[in-house]
Amino acid sequence: MAMDKKSIRNPWYKKAEPHDEVFSVLKSLDDTQSLRSANNLRYARLYGNLDIVGLSPTDYFRTGQMGPAITGNRLTWNIIKSMVDTVTSKIAKNKPRPVFLTQGGDWELQEKAKKLSRFVQGVFYETKAYDKGATSFRNGAVFGDGFLKAYVDDGRIKIEQVISEEIIVDAAEAIYGKPQSMFQRKSVDRAVLLSLFGDDEKKRAAIEAAENIAVRYAGGTGEACADLVRVIEGWHLRSGPKAKDGRHCIMIQGATLFEEDYTRKRFPFVRLPWTPPIVGYYGISLAEELLGIQLEINKLLRQIQLSHHLLAVPKVFIEANSQVVSAHMNNEVGAIIKYRGTPPTVHSFQTVHPEIYQHLERLYNRAYEIAGISMLSASAKKPAGLDSGRALREFSEIESERFAITQQRWEEMYVELADHVVELGGEITKSGGDYNVMCPNKRVTESINFKDVCLADSSYILQCFPTNFLPETPAGKLQSIQELINSGMISREMGLSLLDFPDLEGAMDLMNAAYDDAMLHISCILSEGEYESPDPFGNLQLMKTLGQAAYLKAKKDKVPEQRLELLRRFILECVRLQASAAPQQAAPVPSQTAPVPQGSMAPLAPAGVPGA
Repeated sequence: MAMDKKSIRNPWYKKAEPHDEVFSVLKSLDDTQSLRSANNLRYARLYGNLDIVGLSPTDYFRTGQMGPAITGNRLTWNIIKSMVDTVTSKIAKNKPRPVFLTQGGDWELQEKAKKLSRFVQGVFYETKAYDKGATSFRNGAVFGDGFLKAYVDDGRIKIEQVISEEIIVDAAEAIYGKPQSMFQRKSVDRAVLLSLFGDDEKKRAAIEAAENIAVRYAGGTGEACADLVRVIEGWHLRSGPKAKDGRHCIMIQGATLFEEDYTRKRFPFVRLPWTPPIVGYYGISLAEELLGIQLEINKLLRQIQLSHHLLAVPKVFIEANSQVVSAHMNNEVGAIIKYRGTPPTVHSFQTVHPEIYQHLERLYNRAYEIAGISMLSASAKKPAGLDSGRALREFSEIESERFAITQQRWEEMYVELADHVVELGGEITKSGGDYNVMCPNKRVTESINFKDVCLADSSYILQCFPTNFLPETPAGKLQSIQELINSGMISREMGLSLLDFPDLEGAMDLMNAAYDDAMLHISCILSEGEYESPDPFGNLQLMKTLGQAAYLKAKKDKVPEQRLELLRRFILECVRLQASAAPQQAAPVPSQTAPVPQGSMAPLAPAGVPGA
């Protein structure tokens, strides 16, 4: 039975001007959103030691009734910030590199996959995706979720970090973690909106008439100069592969500024939850896990601080009837105090019971156990007795096991982000535009056009790899040098030079120079069809071996015959250069009694030989 569209409780079914329905839906979600906002505000306060009122543009820089005069001198023992920053440094320092792997395919398809991997890497560097990803990771540890938004602006792919507070979903719709609709509530400068949508008179009038978000600076000294307007951007996914109900709209109160059909299979966000919830959409943060312990620590610290202020100063007891001059109670050395009656006494009280300190220490240690972070990592110290690089690596591996799943989510975020880049690149080229990106390739860069590297979704899979396999600490590098020497991969002389300055990457580049040179020749032939003769001073045997292997693989991958011929020419020239460089058979060395050729000088006799 066909369903009447008017019976569907969906603000998107009415395609024209959906702003009224959307704002009505968001108003109904305010109750659940306000509870989430209150929790996020609490976590932000605990992480930043800030007494802020809210996370909106009107509140995040303002203090409440408990101003700095009261809270500014409080002791802080911020385990939440310590652990969030530690785990962010531990995991987000790794920059996952998405790599496109073809499912079979010929040589041309494999070459496209390699270039597509470099294209995505170039977009990541251009948009500073790794820096923004690290910020989103930290936000996920504090708020539960970190978000990156991938979109197209002025013909270029953009990636921006999004505050979790801006993302709104219907809790009932997102019970399984996959909502059909998503909203981003953001404050945008009015002039920016006019530059984007001001060409339409109706929209321009609506933007000019939109209510300004009242922003006042801390202390109420006056309104800010910012002219901000509340903007809602919403997305609704298609209900099926052939459905046409996907929508993307940008709205303000009273007007829809932009609307279009939305055919993408996902929202334009990459989400990184700290811990995915059992039910629902929003993640569970590290700050939430440590909330109770942090509050108890704050309470104990306040009690200890007040006790020290009250009891830590020695007190002088003077009997009321004794005749002691108070002015004589001073800090002069050898001062004489005259009294009549009972002499004054000085008493020092026990400020805090030792059990309170023990309880505080237990809570502090238990917090690190819950989070799975060692106090040594948080304070950037190595365990006592672990001096070798191998021991440090094993200790790091053990400690990293606690965050293995979190590390996987970190890598999956960049796999998904790479998918967004490919999808957006396809949209740009389909509209008739070119998309060129400067991409890193060894120590040089190259410009890659997305049209030359785009692949069908069914022809590849994506994987992530770390960018650096070498240890980071000096002890780890020294241990790696010793292992390389013992395995014969580097010479003893090179190892000794590295002990003074352990530049492993430079050493590896030097050791791989012959291999890189050979592969550069082969790559130019297969990828570009350009021939360059082998260098007589290069490793000709290695060039020939790699060239033969590349030739057999290229023949199997059905590389064009013209390039195969160039590769055969390269191999034969290596053989010819090897033959010409072969040492000639050494001539016999003339004996001392051999006749000296005419016109030549007689050889000098060794010193000290009689009769020479």
